[in-house]
Amino acid sequence: MSIDHNYARGKLKLLLRDLSNYNAGEFWREMSRIASGATASTHAEGLKAERNALADSNAQLSQQNEAQIRMNAKLMHERDALAALFFKLQGASTDLIHASNEEEAGDAMELIAECSEENARKVLARRDANQREESLRETAKWFAALYTSTELLSAEVVYDILMDQARRQAEACQ
Repeated sequence: MSIDHNYARGKLKLLLRDLSNYNAGEFWREMSRIASGATASTHAEGLKAERNALADSNAQLSQQNEAQIRMNAKLMHERDALAALFFKLQGASTDLIHASNEEEAGDAMELIAECSEENARKVLARRDANQREESLRETAKWFAALYTSTELLSAEVVYDILMDQARRQAEACQ
């Protein structure tokens, strides 16, 4: 790393001449700027800004990771519900194939119809509601980030309004 001695010497002379005009923070910042200018390196304030930006980015990534973990848990629950439904249908289908009389066949067909209509509708409605909820949450965050005026609605209010609409739609589907 090279250093511009003339630049540093000139700036340090000015700093020392006016030393009594600086408080501790101002002195530290000016020394950092001089070192940065003389060495063409990022000064301490720039490094602090980069560090803060990385911390903010890390926090956002952490939130996204937590949201992904929640979404994965929901998907695992949904997958398990669908698997249970599949096994129930598979058993009923086997019973239907091997039915020895009309009563056994009727029982198997009732079970298949029950699974097909009731459970499948619930599972799919829950999946659709979860997808809408996630989409609405992202829309509310985007809206709040785009409009930061205090006159506009907060992200939570927008989210609540959108979620209420989504719940009504989900209830209408059931």
